[in-house]
Amino acid sequence: MVKIFKNKIIKTSISSISIVLLFVCIWVAGSYAGQKEGLNPAEEKKDTTPVEKSFTEILTGKVLDAQGKPVAGVVVILCDQKSSVPVYKKTYRPFTDEFLKGNQAMDIACAISGEKGEFTFEKIPAGEYRLVAQSWKDADKFKGLFEKNGKEIVLHGVAEHVKVSAGSPPNVVLRPLGTGILLIDQDVPNDEVLLVISTSPTRADPILGFAGWGGAFMQNMIGGNRMLKGETIIYGLPKGKIYLAMFAADS
Repeated sequence: MVKIFKNKIIKTSISSISIVLLFVCIWVAGSYAGQKEGLNPAEEKKDTTPVEKSFTEILTGKVLDAQGKPVAGVVVILCDQKSSVPVYKKTYRPFTDEFLKGNQAMDIACAISGEKGEFTFEKIPAGEYRLVAQSWKDADKFKGLFEKNGKEIVLHGVAEHVKVSAGSPPNVVLRPLGTGILLIDQDVPNDEVLLVISTSPTRADPILGFAGWGGAFMQNMIGGNRMLKGETIIYGLPKGKIYLAMFAADS
């Protein structure tokens, strides 16, 4: 167990929607910084997906522990494969795209595993997705991806390049990436720090802040949390190096 990050942060108070806005700013700045890597959203084909379009495909799977036993109550997040940004439930496009269009997209596509570890995403469009699974040990109920769910998170694994196509629903199995434990403890007087965990570093020096959060860092994201009083305990980390990025208003 490692104790890190003892940095004083100026006291502030912002809402959940402000947390989302911070993430959008992070993503836009990161994408702009990555133009040379071909990651500039402006270069992509214009999205014409209707907001209320009806989708018909299904994605199913199970969450298992290291011994192969099913795990209930795990939140499985549906992400865009290219960017690993969670998708908005109505359009299944990265929620950052929707936010920039003026839609305050708080409804992220998530599924919660049942008693047998099973989960299902229904009525989604065909395409390629990335799944990220985690739970909160100290939460009675999942309140939302950007809400205050708890200080203790358990990582349950990721699934890359999950292809969903007509008539062929994939059945994904998610397992823990490892057994590592990490304690993060910042000197923060509020609950407004956004934490993202990845197996790849940010592409910019920390002094540049969230400008380096795009690219490989987000594409290899394995979990995250809205930290309570600057504290989070992470269970289920893989062996080797991991990279953490945290952002709070006025810091």
